[in-house]
Amino acid sequence: MSCTPCQRRRQMLAEAKEKAGAKGVLKIIPAVVKDTVKNPPQLVRKGKPNG
Repeated sequence: MSCTPCQRRRQMLAEAKEKAGAKGVLKIIPAVVKDTVKNPPQLVRKGKPNG
């Protein structure tokens, strides 16, 4: 299961692809990158021990 911000970015890309195809995806990429930098994905859960 991916984190909520990742799901939102995937949804943004899917909607752009559905509306305008590859051109739509290219137009939305800067917004997705900006969102990724502002709210990075949580690759490791906090408080979860390794092992």
